[in-house]
Amino acid sequence: MNHTIYNQVPMMGRTKQFIEKYGCKVKWIAKKTDIPVRRLSCWINGNELLYAHQFDRLKDFLDEYEQCMENCSFMRED
Repeated sequence: MNHTIYNQVPMMGRTKQFIEKYGCKVKWIAKKTDIPVRRLSCWINGNELLYAHQFDRLKDFLDEYEQCMENCSFMRED
């Protein structure tokens, strides 16, 4: 996949929603995904692009975290 700003914008929005929904800190996500905090923060604000391997790691992390949270009964909205 050619990683351009247009390809990464939807994931920026998803990451912002993730942070808001789960109350996570950018620093924590950066540590879990092995992406420098400054780069991740700049990327979230639309000022930088992530490298393909960083983008893929972030996407995989968010996918896995959200899948785990879906299985937690206290996170279900009834």
